[in-house]
Amino acid sequence: MRCFHAGAAREIHEPYLALLGESRLGLGLIARDPDGRVRRYSLLVPTEDGGFPTVVGRLCRTLKAGCTEGLVHFALGKPFTYVPLKNLLDMQDETLARRLFRDRIVLFGDTQPFTGRVEAPVNLAAWETEGGDTPAIVLQAQILRTALLGAAPREAARPLVVLLVAVAALLVLIEDWRMAAIAALAALLFGAAADVAALRSGVFVPPGAIVATLLAAVVLRAVAGRFRRPAG
Repeated sequence: MRCFHAGAAREIHEPYLALLGESRLGLGLIARDPDGRVRRYSLLVPTEDGGFPTVVGRLCRTLKAGCTEGLVHFALGKPFTYVPLKNLLDMQDETLARRLFRDRIVLFGDTQPFTGRVEAPVNLAAWETEGGDTPAIVLQAQILRTALLGAAPREAARPLVVLLVAVAALLVLIEDWRMAAIAALAALLFGAAADVAALRSGVFVPPGAIVATLLAAVVLRAVAGRFRRPAG
């Protein structure tokens, strides 16, 4: 499921269109999962006329012929640093500026702690220590990094997810709910380790349905045990 936050969208200033032209414009919209966090990205936002590139899509396809979209690879590369715009404007040493920015992709954006931020699983802003949310420009940079390197993890095939859900449902066959709970806990720990290993290899296995099935099996087993009447 994908949704795009467009609450802050405004009409583009006409002189910008005249200066840049449509071929150099991209949408800054970011896809969010149902919980509000950003885990995936698109290079093209569907429109009535077909589609319009996102900022990352426009940049990536300008810099490289083949770009991929999908899940953001948060473990790719090091956290980002930034140079305050004021420092850049006050910079007198042109050699220093060249060393800082030559042969690099430079993104301009807001890095304040209370504005221009989005929810994400990982905060890759090197100047911040807390997670929970991240500057949108930092997330855009990580998306661009993922797209340029073609490193977006691919989602596991649906038949595999269905099979894992079916295996998780087998816990309902364990008569003692305590044993079922222990088995579910072991399955959760093993599944978390396996999911991380799969993600490192470039495959993402959605855990939501599997975890929900494990918990439902334990609850059903506990309810059945409580209402079971002793024989005789």
